[in-house]
Amino acid sequence: MNWAIPLADGKVLTDPDYAEVLHAWKQVLWIMLTAPPDGHPRKGSFCGRFGTALRLLVPWMISSHSLDFVDLDRRAFGEFQEVVRGKYQDDEDVEIDELLSEDGVTVDTVSSYFAIFSLPYFVRNELAAAGISHPLENPLNGRSALDVARDFCKTETSPTREVPDSIFVAAVNTTMATLDEPWLEPLIELNQVLSSQPVGDHERECESFRQAYFPDTPLTTTSVRCTKEVVLRVRAACQLLIQATSALRISELCGIKSRGRNKSTGLPACISVERTFDDEYEIFSLNAELFKHTPSSEPATWVLGMRPTGSNYLPPPVRAIDVLERLDSGWRQFAGKDTLLIQFTVNWGFPTSRRFVAGATGDVVRRHQQRWLIESGCAKESDAISTHMWRKTFARYLVRVSADLLPAISHHLQHLSIAMTEIGYCKPDKTMRDIVADARVEEAGSIIFGAITGQRRIEGPVAQEIRELANGLSQRLGNRPAASVSQDIEQEIRERRIELYGSEIGWCVFRGESARCHLLADDPTPAFLRLAPAFGNRRPAVCHKCANFGIGDEHVGFWHERHSSFQKRLAACGPETPPSIKTCLKRSLDRCDTVLSWMSAKTDG
Repeated sequence: MNWAIPLADGKVLTDPDYAEVLHAWKQVLWIMLTAPPDGHPRKGSFCGRFGTALRLLVPWMISSHSLDFVDLDRRAFGEFQEVVRGKYQDDEDVEIDELLSEDGVTVDTVSSYFAIFSLPYFVRNELAAAGISHPLENPLNGRSALDVARDFCKTETSPTREVPDSIFVAAVNTTMATLDEPWLEPLIELNQVLSSQPVGDHERECESFRQAYFPDTPLTTTSVRCTKEVVLRVRAACQLLIQATSALRISELCGIKSRGRNKSTGLPACISVERTFDDEYEIFSLNAELFKHTPSSEPATWVLGMRPTGSNYLPPPVRAIDVLERLDSGWRQFAGKDTLLIQFTVNWGFPTSRRFVAGATGDVVRRHQQRWLIESGCAKESDAISTHMWRKTFARYLVRVSADLLPAISHHLQHLSIAMTEIGYCKPDKTMRDIVADARVEEAGSIIFGAITGQRRIEGPVAQEIRELANGLSQRLGNRPAASVSQDIEQEIRERRIELYGSEIGWCVFRGESARCHLLADDPTPAFLRLAPAFGNRRPAVCHKCANFGIGDEHVGFWHERHSSFQKRLAACGPETPPSIKTCLKRSLDRCDTVLSWMSAKTDG
């Protein structure tokens, strides 16, 4: 049995600071191996399950300051369930959590965690005889660990939900408002002073801040307590804003290194700023580390936002990282820590020793976010908002903006494949899939019916085929009522498996064998596996020459605007503009002219 369990503060359970906790758990194990209350001493294999559970349970106990067995009550068990939930859910890239397998092995694993949690109550009489405190109530409320684990797993096998719009909007707006609070900069300055004087009179230093910005705080609350609570709220708000607007995993968020300040940009050194090739925009990127899918951490980059070159605007996640870096820079220096996110491991006030400052753990971030959501009024206690839900919401929103963003979303989320992104984050439930499929068939039928009646116009490479299909159906259907004709057209389209994918640039009457977006891919999918357009390659330069492509009157505006934009950019080119850029702009203009000529639409200039 290896008792040197790693803890959040960088120490291990065998360090002298945790001698009492170590002794208590050793006593529990000894009782179970020699003389348990049920009269059935456990075998040596029990030590393996005991040690595995302790590696999750003990760090949580210490980080939540539950160092005494008496604290392991029903309330604490509820919090520990969230820790187990986070272990299996918060950092997964699969849509269905893997807690419940066919052979029930995973349920047994979860049951082991819950059983070990309840052991101090199970051996309470033996602990009392040894002079060790014990829980005063059964944390499992009289149920077996296996029953609790089964119920737990049933609730955890559902897909990760998105954050409801009402909560997401309220939370992000509130976090942004926090960054504009008049007390934020004075708080950052005060925190610097406190970290430079860890054994000074913190109450005196905090009193003026409290009186100036939080005069309504109850008199029973000390100024130090008030200030510390504000620091914790700012941390939680910034951490939530980063996840909501950049979709970082909890492990990636906790793994960000501070690295000080970049003198050239005035921002944290973990943020890099690059200009686009045309110098019109500046792109902000986070340089951090990827922990998932790798045997050890690897450097990785996430785009956080952009701004017009020369402006002072900072994207929300950049602002949040900047605040976190400045807020706790003094405490990082005091404790010799390099992680952006830190935590205080003391209940009272601010740390007086470097051993009370540690890198923040996922569990701490999760609990502080949930507490902040409730206290800020953005969510209710019954709203279980996991950190992974922000990531899911981010991806789903962008897919709804444009399915063409799927490859970029997959790259940003650091997924191994686009399929992982599509299945785990973008694939709707069965009912929604049926609705979307029906909408594609209905739209295709609408185009063909419009071609028959002359009410809709379609031009482009696919137009002749649509007209021939419409003519054939028109002759066969005859002079029947419009509703009856429409139903027969829809049935014909379903039988022929014709689906129409619309976008702002035009229609794609998808046929896998002629899909140019697939044919031009680096690793083309076999024709019989092409079930939909290759959204990553679906763009004007590719589509306008595709046999599946067509446009209608509703698409002319897009191509006019595109033509006008390229024309202005070409006119703005000077002698110093690289010839390659001018050539690209001219080709883009030629494409617009070609598409607009299908509709006999005139362009400006």
